[in-house]
Amino acid sequence: MEIVRKHRRIIMFVLGIAMLGAMTYGFLQRVGIDPLESLRPAPAERR
Repeated sequence: MEIVRKHRRIIMFVLGIAMLGAMTYGFLQRVGIDPLESLRPAPAERR
């Protein structure tokens, strides 16, 4: 597990970014904005 010891800072940084992104995404969804809405094609029927 030499790689883990060497790259622990990078791994923690990436994990932190991922968690921040997930929290931001969840917050935006709760507010009513879907960040991925513009990426995927709009559904034919909106409810």
